[in-house]
Amino acid sequence: PPEEYLPTEQDQKEWEDTDANDRPHGLLVPKKHPNLRSVGAYEHTVREAFQRCLDLYLCPRAMKRRLNIDPESLVPKLPRAQDLRPFPTAKCIEYVTPYETDMPPIIRCVSASPDGQYMASGASDGYIRIWEVQTSRLLYSWNLSAIVAPFLLTAPDGDKDDTDDNKENKEKEASPTSVLPVTCLEWNPNKSHHCLLAVVGRCIVIVATGTGNAEGSMITDAFLLSAKRGGNVTTERAMKAIQWKALPPAPKQQLVLSSHDRNCGPVAALVSLKGEVSSVKWHKKGDYFVSVSPKAPGGAAVLIHHLSKGNTQQPFGKRSNKAEPQLACFHPNKPFLIVASAQHIRLYHLVKQTMIKRLLSGCRHISSIDVHPATGDHIICGSLDRRMVWFDLDLSDTPYKTLKYHERAIRSVKYHTK
Repeated sequence: PPEEYLPTEQDQKEWEDTDANDRPHGLLVPKKHPNLRSVGAYEHTVREAFQRCLDLYLCPRAMKRRLNIDPESLVPKLPRAQDLRPFPTAKCIEYVTPYETDMPPIIRCVSASPDGQYMASGASDGYIRIWEVQTSRLLYSWNLSAIVAPFLLTAPDGDKDDTDDNKENKEKEASPTSVLPVTCLEWNPNKSHHCLLAVVGRCIVIVATGTGNAEGSMITDAFLLSAKRGGNVTTERAMKAIQWKALPPAPKQQLVLSSHDRNCGPVAALVSLKGEVSSVKWHKKGDYFVSVSPKAPGGAAVLIHHLSKGNTQQPFGKRSNKAEPQLACFHPNKPFLIVASAQHIRLYHLVKQTMIKRLLSGCRHISSIDVHPATGDHIICGSLDRRMVWFDLDLSDTPYKTLKYHERAIRSVKYHTK
């Protein structure tokens, strides 16, 4: 190098007195060479390479920070049963069902109003009854089996290639002497809409309960106006699966009036042309509901109904014979439809029209399903093999917990509204 870059004797002495880690250029000392051929190899190459490798080897140990947290501590613990008191431990009110036969009817389903003041029950004799919860007083009762019988006689057959057994079952169902039980009841979750759904055979009956005040009765009448006019189904595919039928008004001597002098009772019926309806579920807002007919062919097994407009949509075009739908419900916050078969639960995006997730229950036959009403991130389902399965949608496609506390088959599971 040029002369000005060479260290002087004083610089050389200061460099030697300085600690090796504090030297500005490390171990390198500029020297004068007569020509380029006299410049030798760097004598500290191996040593500095070793120091660099040592730094890289020790760097992760010095910089990486790990949190020693037990994963079980992040999961909330379930409360003890003693902490959930008071819960019912003794019978305080009994609701006695009137009957005229030798044997009392079997209660097949119950549903409570959103405010908890009224309760509806469906029985094997084809009646639904509206009760006052606190007093066990019977307010109204309607024989839905007799009301829907004419529609089952005149309803067209949806399948041209029905077997003889299916035709025989439909003839028995439509015979005037047969009594169809009420298999499912769902009260509208919207407090402004005083109506409920009842499933009788192949029919879904819309019933105005007449349990609201004057303003609520007017809102309910306007809400059910399209259903009273016989619906307005716009798609041809849905017309082949279901028909909206307006129920004729009852005679004056049989007219049931609510406390605000407005008619209450069955106002319309949705007649399935493909098979018996097994279940219905409301959307959280109380305007849409979904129905399931497990034996219906193709995509007609699951139908979505818009009550205020009297319209029906068929979201699926076809389905696999192995994945026969048993239950369906809506996600409370997202446009998801949850469909449960005997062993699996599938989540569908209604806007994108795609399946987004499939949950593996591990059960032999799913009998009931419910979604968390606030967040929608948790799903519980009951099965006929005495299991209740709890899914956390944010964790995995397999159950988060499987509870085996029941001695018999689980018929119904439900989240608390709060």
